[in-house]
Amino acid sequence: MCTSAPRPAYCSPSSTPQRTACPTCSPCRPPQPLILLGVAALLPGPDGSWTSGLLSSLILAAGYLTLFLISRGFGFGDVKLALVLGAVLGWYGWPIVLIGTFAAYLLGALYGIGLLVAGRAGRDTRIPFGPFLLAGALAGMLLGALT
Repeated sequence: MCTSAPRPAYCSPSSTPQRTACPTCSPCRPPQPLILLGVAALLPGPDGSWTSGLLSSLILAAGYLTLFLISRGFGFGDVKLALVLGAVLGWYGWPIVLIGTFAAYLLGALYGIGLLVAGRAGRDTRIPFGPFLLAGALAGMLLGALT
């Protein structure tokens, strides 16, 4: 029988994307990347690879961890989210990982440029990158399911 452990304060029920990247929020469930890989296995499209899913997960997380350590622009939530989304995108193969990652940066850049042009942000304004990671991963998954 599963006993529920106290949850950390940052695991609120209202933060769905953060709950996806927070395996400590549900101590009795399998790790979230494995659940998302299972969901990706049910989606129509090419047969995926667990190996490429796990490798791309580790590579994306290592890349975002490096960015987190050397810059002040990325938060640790981006690192955790990249770990999960790398697994899902890697299921469809390496080209989809690159497309999903590029789409996230492209959407974030377009949003930032739009804010700069509108005068609503400056060069030092912090913009959350998590929504763009999710949108880029969605674009990559949709493309992966279609090809």
